[in-house]
Amino acid sequence: MSKDEKGLALPLALAAMAIGVLLLIPFLQHATTTLRGSGIYQQKMLAQYCAEAGVEHAMWRLAYELGFATSLSPGNRTAQYTVTVSGSAVQVTVSGMDVGGGDPGDNLTVNKVVDPTTADAGVETTFTYVITISNDRSSTAYIRGLEDQLRSGFSYVPGSSSGLTTANPVVNGQELAWAFAPRIPIEPGESKQQVFQATATLDPGIYYNYVKVIFEVTAKPEIITYRGAPVGVVGMADENYISKTVNPDEVPVHVQTTFTYTIYIFNGGEEVLEISQVGDDLPIGFRYVPQTSEGLTTAEPERRITGEGYQELKWNLSPRPIILPGDMLTQTFQAAANLQEGTYFNSAWVVLKDGGQNAYYTGPTAPIEACRLFDIEAQAQDTTIRANVKLVGRKVSVRSWQIE
Repeated sequence: MSKDEKGLALPLALAAMAIGVLLLIPFLQHATTTLRGSGIYQQKMLAQYCAEAGVEHAMWRLAYELGFATSLSPGNRTAQYTVTVSGSAVQVTVSGMDVGGGDPGDNLTVNKVVDPTTADAGVETTFTYVITISNDRSSTAYIRGLEDQLRSGFSYVPGSSSGLTTANPVVNGQELAWAFAPRIPIEPGESKQQVFQATATLDPGIYYNYVKVIFEVTAKPEIITYRGAPVGVVGMADENYISKTVNPDEVPVHVQTTFTYTIYIFNGGEEVLEISQVGDDLPIGFRYVPQTSEGLTTAEPERRITGEGYQELKWNLSPRPIILPGDMLTQTFQAAANLQEGTYFNSAWVVLKDGGQNAYYTGPTAPIEACRLFDIEAQAQDTTIRANVKLVGRKVSVRSWQIE
C-alpha cells in the first residue's frame, strides 16, 4: 500500500463511522420507542386483567358470600372495597340496581317497528326495522351500545344501517351488535333512531324481534330491552292466531314496576274473521292498570280474581272487529306488580267467529324474570371495567360489560 493510499484510509474509516452513527441513532431511538410501547401495552393489559379479576371477585361474592348480596338493599345499596391482584390494588364498587320505580314519564324508552308487518310463506322478503330511542328525563344520557337479536331465518343486509351509525354491526350468529365509541349523547326530550334491514324466507307464523340498548347514566350502565316488531307470515296454521309480548321482561325484585302487554291477533288463513272477545290471565300478584287499554278497544275489561289467585281480564267486543287474511291486530294494556324472585308467565286468548265460535290460546307466554340486578365497577391503574349482572339463585350472569 502506498503512502497516499495509507493517508486516505483514516478519512474513509472516519466517514464510515460517522455514517454508522447516523444510522445507529434512529435505530436505537426506534428500539427504545418499541420497548417503551411494549412496556406500556403490557402495563395496560395487566391493568385490564386486574380489573377483570376485580369484577370476577365481586361476582363470586354475590353468588357465594353469605349475606353480601342481600346487604345491598334500599338505603344501603353500595359496597366498596379493595382487592389485591398480582400485586396491584383494584378498587371495586358493587351497587344494587333500583330501577323500575319512580315516575314512568321520566324515563328512557326504546321502541321498534318493522315494515312490512306481513309476508307470504316461502317468499323471500326484505324487512326494514326502525329502533327509536327516547330520553324523557331531565338530564343527558349516553348510548354506549345497541344489540339486536334476529329470529332464526333472518339475515342482516350488509350496508343497510343508518341513523346512529352507518357502520355494519358485528354479526355473531343471529345477534347484531353496534358499539359506540365515543358514546352518543341523547339530550332531554330528544329521540334518535337506528335503521337496518334483514331478509328472510319464512314458514307460517309470527316472528318477533328483540333489541337491547345500553345507556350510561351518571357513569353507570343502564340497560333497556324491547321485544316486539312482529312479522306475520300467512299460512294455514291455527297456532298462529294469537301471541303475546311484555316489556320490560326482566326486572329487579321488590320494585313496583309497570308492565306493558301486547296481544297480537293474526289471521294466517284465507277467510275474513270476526273477533268477539279477547281475554288475559295475569299472573298472581299482578293487577290491571285502569285506563290503559288500547288497540282493538279502549274500553275497560271485565275483571275478576280466579280461585287460583290470577286476575282474569275480558274484553267483549261489540260491534265485532273484522280481521282480513294476512292482517294483524293488537290489544295493549298495562299491569303493575312488586315481585319476588322468580319467573312469571302470562296467558291470553281470543274468540274468533270463523264459521263457529272458536277460542285460540297462547298457553304460558310473555315470561317476566324478576331477579337481583347489580352494577359492578372495578378500577386498576387507569383501566376501569363496568359490568351489569343479574343474580338468580347462585348463578350470576353478565348483562353488559364495558372497558374504559
